[in-house]
Amino acid sequence: MANRISLAWMLLGALIIVGMQRGDAVAQRMPADSASANTTSPPVLRIDRRDKMTAQQLTQLRRGSATARELLVRVANLRDTILIVRADPALVGRSRLYGRSNFWVHSGELFGYIQYQVGTLNSLRTQCLIVHELAHAMEIASGDWKAGTAAVRDFVLSRAIGLVPSQADGSETEFPRQVALAVLGELKGVTARGQTLEQIAEAHHITLPPAIPADGMQASAGKH
Repeated sequence: MANRISLAWMLLGALIIVGMQRGDAVAQRMPADSASANTTSPPVLRIDRRDKMTAQQLTQLRRGSATARELLVRVANLRDTILIVRADPALVGRSRLYGRSNFWVHSGELFGYIQYQVGTLNSLRTQCLIVHELAHAMEIASGDWKAGTAAVRDFVLSRAIGLVPSQADGSETEFPRQVALAVLGELKGVTARGQTLEQIAEAHHITLPPAIPADGMQASAGKH
């Protein structure tokens, strides 16, 4: 697999450091049984029962950021999509990445395997890593992935930042960076409101799924 430019960032205040490393958003073929049966509901966003870290971080995100809360609701409404999220304490050691997403299409469904580094990052940074990778999934799910895994790869490449011709498997894109920055501001208690998730999506030509959670109540656009 070719080397790729991608995200190698630790959120320090509002700073994102972009590094020359292996890809962050990747389209690759993986076996169908990668979506392990050892997962919990909801049907779109799946977490291994043993992964207490991810469940805790998602709970904190819902409490601390209206944008993250809305993102999670919209992710849950993605059609024909299954996302497996996993906390990985050894990710940086293996790949030099703090977050990595693999996407593939199988039997008419979009699969995403999302990993993020834990252990060396504090809770706030870890939460922003999760948001960043879920925003990648949202962006890819908005594309024409029904044509297969190759179409996912082409879509990522068409939106890549700083891609060079020899790097053909995946790259960083702008939408998840902007969403992560918006969430970071809310987690840090910044009072001045930036762009909403809808505004960021519109600026990057992304069609969002509905913001209607399971209880039927519209997701709030404000923090409370």
